[in-house]
Amino acid sequence: MRGELTYEQVCKYLANDNNLNYGIVRSSLEESCKNMAFGSTKIIELTQNIKKQKIKVVIATDNMDTFRKFTIPSLSLNNIFDDFLISCELGILKYDTMNNQIPFFDSYLKKNNLSYGDALLLDDSKDSSGVYHKLGFEIKLVKNSTDLLNYLRIINNSIL
Repeated sequence: MRGELTYEQVCKYLANDNNLNYGIVRSSLEESCKNMAFGSTKIIELTQNIKKQKIKVVIATDNMDTFRKFTIPSLSLNNIFDDFLISCELGILKYDTMNNQIPFFDSYLKKNNLSYGDALLLDDSKDSSGVYHKLGFEIKLVKNSTDLLNYLRIINNSIL
């Protein structure tokens, strides 16, 4: 997920290691990435409402190159979100912290003249290091679509 391997290399490894057809493994992964879906179409509506208030909504994901190649175009995510921070492109994971910094987000925040305290991360993982909390970067744990919808509604209600 840090971009050390392409999805094609991973598929070749899996195919060779498990005596599978590379083409089938690769096309199965590609189709899976293309067929991702939102847990609710309400997520799109709430996200667009947030953006109307001039608040940037960005996907930050620990993912491989399949996300940009297949998922973003398939779901037309460029029409919904302002930007994408993808670990394979950044060479670092979201929770890789260094010297009380969060390198995954640093370049984006600097480019947009934002600080950690200006950001909110809705994520399915917790900050086990405590660095996010220490730096004022708020994280809300999302376990399912219902959690995500609830947080998006709270954000929408707080900015109206």
